Amino acid sequence: MKIDGKTLKYIRCSAGDTMKEMVKKTGYSLSTLEKVEYGTRNLSKNATIRVMKVYSISVDDLRAINATVGELVRAGLL
Repeated sequence: MKIDGKTLKYIRCSAGDTMKEMVKKTGYSLSTLEKVEYGTRNLSKNATIRVMKVYSISVDDLRAINATVGELVRAGLL
């Protein structure tokens, strides 16, 4: 399972976090997270696992989030 930029932003915003708060929680740099959210970089498998742990997201939760994000993108809302 991967987390793309739109999904990462959805996770961050759903938690009510700013980008700087996500930086503190995950330990990744601001530039790295910005690149992921803007779609110019992907999260590695280990980074995906870290984000899932930090935000208490299970594999099933991530599948549901990815489906929701996909629907929002198709509807032009994200």
